This record gives sequence, C-alpha cells and structure tokens, in this order.
Amino acid sequence: MYCAGDGNSCQYECGGIGKCIEGCQNEALPNNLKNYNDMHLCKVRIISEVYLSKIDRPCPLKIKVLNSHLPSNVRTTHTPQINRLSLTRQVRDNIIINRRADHKTTKNIKAKMLAPYNGANEEDLREALRNQKELCEDKKLYRFLVRDDRRTKENAGPWTILHYLVNEILKPKGNVLYYQQPNLSSSETSSEHFYQLTLSNQLWLKNAQRYGKYCIGVDSKYDLNSDRTPVLAVVAENDAGFGTPLVFGLSNKENNWTTSIALKSLKNNIPCNDSNCEHKWYYEDLPNEKEDL
Repeated sequence: MYCAGDGNSCQYECGGIGKCIEGCQNEALPNNLKNYNDMHLCKVRIISEVYLSKIDRPCPLKIKVLNSHLPSNVRTTHTPQINRLSLTRQVRDNIIINRRADHKTTKNIKAKMLAPYNGANEEDLREALRNQKELCEDKKLYRFLVRDDRRTKENAGPWTILHYLVNEILKPKGNVLYYQQPNLSSSETSSEHFYQLTLSNQLWLKNAQRYGKYCIGVDSKYDLNSDRTPVLAVVAENDAGFGTPLVFGLSNKENNWTTSIALKSLKNNIPCNDSNCEHKWYYEDLPNEKEDL
C-alpha cells in the first residue's frame, strides 16, 4: 500500500509539497498520475508480510512503514487541505433530510449548519472549519447535493441499486438463496414484514456440507454500510481450525424472523453427498416479490 497524497501535505516525487513543481511531466496529467500504479504523490509505502511458517505465532502479520510524508529537514509548517467530504454521518443525514423533505437550497442548508455556532468565538469556528466534521466549504456542499439530487431523480438510491444487482447480476450466477421485499402492511410478528437477502455460492455451500453439520457461528455487524443495515454472517470451522463463510444475510432488522430465513435458506440449499449429482437449481417465485432458490 502507499499514501494517496490526500490533504496536499505530502512531498511529491518531483519535490513539490502538495502539488507538482513547475515543469514536472506529471503536472498536466489527471490527478498528477500516469496510471493507478504511479506513486508520484508521496514516498510513504506500507508493506505487510505474512509467512506460513509464522502463522501460528501470536502476531503473524508484519507491517513496515517506509519513508515519510515530508522530509525531516522541512521547517515550514504546512496546513493540510482536506479534499474529501469529511462530514459526520449525522450531519450528512440532516443535509439530505433538509434537501429532500424541505427542498432547501445550498445557501439555506449552509445557514442551518452554521446555526449551532451562533455566538461562538473565532477559535471554535476556525477549528470547525479545519476538521470539517460539522461544517464544509460551499463548493463541497453543493457537489454533495448535486449527487444526491441525481440519485433521487433517477430513483437510484442504494436499495434500488442493490435490487438491480440482485436481479441482473447475482441471480443469474445462483448466488441468491432467498430474496424478499418487505411488506410493511403485514404485522411485525410476520416474517413478510422484513427485508431479507441471503447470499452464498457453490463453494460456501459445499463447505456447509463438510464443516457445518455440528456447529456454526452466527453474528451480525451494523457498521459495514452507511444505513447501518445489519449484515448477518454464518461461518463454520474448517479442518485447519479457521473460520470459513457459509452464507451472508442482509435485512432491515435483526430478529428471529430474519435470522431464521437466512438459516433455513442455507439448510435448504446444502448440496447432497451424491458425487454424481449435478446439484441443479432453479428459482421459485413466491408471493410479495420473493425469490427462493
């Protein structure tokens, strides 16, 4: 791995700090890079090494950091410039709500973002503008709103994109074990009330046949996506003593219904022990836009 030069605080290979020097051959290139492997923007390298002979040790991973972002003889203080949008998720959600629900303009949203800082001293304002967690530049805010407007106009939010991915890419490959759109009119005590997507592949299902007969591990993570949607992981221990994935589930809520759907989908699709069986599969359309492999 290598540093991408974010923040304009690194010394480039040509000698410039945060930008190319005049006459540099990379100056006119997009992002000052010849290709994705070009390391012109910084000299820092991070090398990770793992050897099979050391895999049983408490710390088998060896990480080395080579070079530095700036040479040690640089005395001038350089204030990094944040190029990416660094707002917290709560602030981003508030911006989207103000835009979609109240149709506020960039100027009005920026005024609302500044409201908590009414009466703040100059030092607090300078710090907020520096870390850009609660505030950002007008240009970045405008670009963020344009991107969100485009997604709304094209009906291409993350769940719409996922729906397309399921039907057009994952299903033809047989990776979808179960897919259910939520029926919000049904009772919350019914499994139909919840969104459920269960994914696996032939290798994972074969591992379920070999290693999942007696014991499996089930856990959910909420911090793998911006919507904090629970992602269910089902694993088993292989012959080497390591965890191997069997199935992943995505739902709008973690409860006994969604977990049960994922586990039943796994159980119903574990291949048989017949070596001559081709393990043919097909999708069955169920009520309420549900799909079952």
